[in-house]
Amino acid sequence: MVCVVSLVVLEQDTVPLNLDKSTLFGNQVSSCHHYTDNYGIPGMYFIFPELSVHVSGKYKLKCTLLQLDLKLEQVPILLHLESDEFRVGLSRQFTGPPVQTRLSKCLTKQGADPRLR
Repeated sequence: MVCVVSLVVLEQDTVPLNLDKSTLFGNQVSSCHHYTDNYGIPGMYFIFPELSVHVSGKYKLKCTLLQLDLKLEQVPILLHLESDEFRVGLSRQFTGPPVQTRLSKCLTKQGADPRLR
């Protein structure tokens, strides 16, 4: 199983200087990882530690869950879902990454990418 992330643009504050460049950067595909959460409950996680948006505005992330099976000619889509809205500010207003959550600390201890914040 893999998850593919794309960006839903709700409102852009500025037009990118180079329209050929993407607004969403980083690896946009993740395979499924099996970890236990901070309450000891096993789960399936898709981790995108390098994903970032480089143009200020209001967005959502669209996640598409796919089942990979070499026996099938087409890749079935299992699920589409969208995140809550979020706002990206100007780079000069960036104060650093947010504080690491208990869940991200727990996943990092189990071997998740250490860049996960």
